[in-house]
Amino acid sequence: MAIGTASGVATQIVRSLNQAGMEARKDAVGGYEATVCRMSRFRLRWLLTPLHTFVFLLAFGPGEATIEQLNRFVSDATQYAGRHQRKMPLGIQSTTAAVVVAIAESGEARDWATAKGRRYSVLSYPVFVDVAGEEAIVPKRIIIGGKYASYFEGLVRDHIVPALAASR
Repeated sequence: MAIGTASGVATQIVRSLNQAGMEARKDAVGGYEATVCRMSRFRLRWLLTPLHTFVFLLAFGPGEATIEQLNRFVSDATQYAGRHQRKMPLGIQSTTAAVVVAIAESGEARDWATAKGRRYSVLSYPVFVDVAGEEAIVPKRIIIGGKYASYFEGLVRDHIVPALAASR
């Protein structure tokens, strides 16, 4: 494992998510071979709605993390999550979210995660991990699905930020 590289950081994140109980596997997500982790959670403050979370991890090579590629990856990931969500019995609502983590060794597209205007049938929470800048960039605000914001922020704080620190 090459710590300090995009793939090394991805490996550290997967290890942390596995320890937290997320199932992880490699899978084809659109045109990408990504690591997909999933977990279902239920909290009263979510108004009795289960949240099925998919975390998609993809380490991009130098120069590959363009805005176009990142937008394609988040679109493909949300479609994948919609197709693979656990179905609930009729009458019980649930929410599916795709936490899309793009890991790159440089931050040329670092503001991608803060862009507004994404609309999908599955909640999306884009995260850009800039290995060179040792930073995880997340949306400044979530408009749709805001009640889950602290959960998504916790995933970044508890699993992604420590993986970056371990790669130093």
